[in-house]
Order: sequence, then C-alpha cells, then structure tokens
Amino acid sequence: MSRYVVIFLFFVLAGGVYGVEEAVLIPFFSYDDKGKLVYVLNEYSYGVPSSVYTFLRFLPGFSFKVFDRKPLVVSLDIKKVMEAYGKKDKYILGVYGVKGDLVEYEVFVYGGDGNLVKRYKFRGSVEDLFESVDRITDFVVKVLIPGFRGLGIVNFVDFRLGDKEFVLYINGVEYANVRSGYEKKLRLIGEAEYLFEIKDKGGVVYGSNVVYVRADGVENVSFYLKGEVVIGEVMYKERGKEGGYGVYLNGVRYNEKARVELEAEKRYLVEVKKGDEVVSREEVYLGSGMDVELELYDRSWGNNVRVILGSGIGIGMGYVGVEYFFGRYTYLGFMLGGSYFDIEGAGGKRYEFLFVMPRLELGYVWMNDLGYLVNSRVFLGMDVVNFYNSEVIGYRLYMLGVGGGVMLGLWVFDVRVGGRFEVYDIFEESSFGFGGFVSVGIRL
Repeated sequence: MSRYVVIFLFFVLAGGVYGVEEAVLIPFFSYDDKGKLVYVLNEYSYGVPSSVYTFLRFLPGFSFKVFDRKPLVVSLDIKKVMEAYGKKDKYILGVYGVKGDLVEYEVFVYGGDGNLVKRYKFRGSVEDLFESVDRITDFVVKVLIPGFRGLGIVNFVDFRLGDKEFVLYINGVEYANVRSGYEKKLRLIGEAEYLFEIKDKGGVVYGSNVVYVRADGVENVSFYLKGEVVIGEVMYKERGKEGGYGVYLNGVRYNEKARVELEAEKRYLVEVKKGDEVVSREEVYLGSGMDVELELYDRSWGNNVRVILGSGIGIGMGYVGVEYFFGRYTYLGFMLGGSYFDIEGAGGKRYEFLFVMPRLELGYVWMNDLGYLVNSRVFLGMDVVNFYNSEVIGYRLYMLGVGGGVMLGLWVFDVRVGGRFEVYDIFEESSFGFGGFVSVGIRL
C-alpha cells in the first residue's frame, strides 16, 4: 500500500436503546513520509467523512454522534479503537491513498466483537470527491440496513413560516436553519419513514410532517404555519357611504364579517379604507394556531370619547363634560357646571351665591358628523341645579330642568341653543317655568 495512504474511520455505535443504534464518525487519517499514521486536517481528512456524516446521520434507526474535527485515537488497530470509544456493536474504518489523479478507497466494517463483517475497495477521481462520497455511503448503508433498495429524494418547498427563523429537524436530528421561502433537495434512504419537524430556538415544535420516502421516488415536504383572522364589521361608518368600505391586510382586500386563514408568525398591516381614503390603520401579530379578532373603525371623524369645555348652559355657568359616542352619530354626555356670584344688596350689603349643576344629555348628529368642519346635532337633556346662599341661613334651592335643543358645530367649537321646562324647590313648595339657554363650548 502506498506510503501516501490516507486512512479514515467511522464508528457506528449501536446502543440498542428503544431500537435506535447510536453512531459516531471521526475524521480520516493518513500516513506521513515515514509511514507513520497521522491526522492532518484537509479536504481528504475532514471534507469527505463530514459529507458522508451529513447523509448517514439521518439513517432510520440510527442516531449519529456529532461529527468531531479531532479523533480520540489515531490508529487502525480495532482493539485500540474499541478501547478509545468503548465496546459498541459496529465500527467502520476506511483507508484511502492518493495516486496522481486517482484516489483508492478501502472500507472495513467490524462487528462489536472485533471481527470483520465486510470490506469494500474502489478507485475514484480526485476531481470528483462527491462521487467517492456517494459510493462510500452506498456501501455503508447496505451493510447497516439489510434490504437497502436505493435512495429517494425529498424536496423542501413552499415553506411559509412568517417572519421568524426556525430549525429543521429530521428524525430528531438538527438539519438546518430555515425561513419562509426555504428550498433544498435532499437524498435519503428509500423505503423508510421520516419525521420532519420545525422548532424555534427554544425547542418548541411549530410543525411536523411524517413522510414515507420511496426508493427512487421524489417527495415534497412543506410547512405552512397558519392562524385565523376574524374580520369584524367596520364600525362608525359614514352615513350614506356604508357600502364603500374595504378591509385590507398587507394590501390584500377581504370582506367584512369573515374568517380568513393566513400565514402565521408575522405582522400584518390592517387598513380600513373608505373608497381610496385610509380611515384606520393598525398593525397586528398573528401567531401560529392563533385567532386574532379585528375591531375595525372609521376613525376619520375622530375618537368616540370627547372632552368638552364651555359656558352658558344655565345661569351663566361654566362647565366641563365628557361625550361618549355609541356610534358615529349617537352619543351620551355628562357635564358638570357651576357658577359663583358676589352681588351688592340694599344698604351696600354683599351676598354670595353658588350654583352647581350636573347634566345628562342624549344627542344625535343629524347633519354631517364631527369629522366635518360644519355639523349639527339635536339633543335632549336633564339637569339638576343646586343653589346655595351663604347669607340667607338655611336657604337652599333645587331646580330640575328637562329640555332640548339644537347644537351647531364649527371645527372644534359648539354653540347650543335650546330651552327647558324647569321645576323649582323640588319636594317642597314647587313652582314651574320655562326658560331658554345658549352656551358655547370647545371639544378637546
């Protein structure tokens, strides 16, 4: 044998636990100029066996140890090999030497008792190491798996995984990091069943496929992570334009009140359009297996909660209040008004008066809406006035008012004009009356 012989060694370690045999592959060896067995890291010592390992680690019924760059022992003596790696079921050793543009291989399979099971010898081209890898792999597989009928091809296609990166596993062995659009062709042992899984970095399984690969057959493996988006009805639509609304997710239009299955683990831009005008925009994240319900609004008219400040609802009062819109046009308002008077009476005596008035108001916007520069509404209201006189001891006046009116809105300003039926001194000596009012307010 040539002094330039290079020797490689793999070990198949059959543990027999749950019917799975463990396997290990170590780098190749070579002889130096003095005929001593050595390990030198290069394409022959590491490249060829690592390529063989890439295929063998997915053998059904085998679990290969992660390929090491440095062997535990540099020896072809099977007893020393068994001593270094422990007693196993099988050991696969190989020898090869380079002669010009040819490379000669000789592969040996030993049993756990140290006896030779089978050997294989051939020559290949140094220009085509992949051919040598294929021939070595074919020999090893036929020894390890009796009845081997050939290889099959798995095409990884149509990976729809959202925006995240995952790890692809084959029969529990990590294979590659993958993203949406991942494509690759892989050869595997035929007439065998394989488990393909994608996991996140934390080891959580997001998808799995069990595929039977036929010898000389081609199988496609795809992963589609999906979730459901529940599209509701657009709220606060503009009067007279109810049919002109569309819901868009990442630019694709969908119907209202629909359930849509979409690719998960990604963000979606949700837009509501009134014609060509975008009236609402938000971003949502759809996780795998999740249901996301969309609450959709036309927000072109503003928020459904308004804070108002004003003066003049009654008895010269200033007020602060909140309006809550149940729809685009119907609202319920609560206001709290108050005023203070300090007047001079007969003989120069001064009198102080304090008025406090809570008010409840129900209204409807009948012309345009609050998104327009000019709008108008009608309203009904009820208020209670508490009147206090600090000089007239024990004097206190209650006044209940019920009425309505019309409000004209200009930009953020409101002008209320109306009247109310008033009842004085409630639950005591009551008197009745009718009064009008005018108030000016601003919406914040």
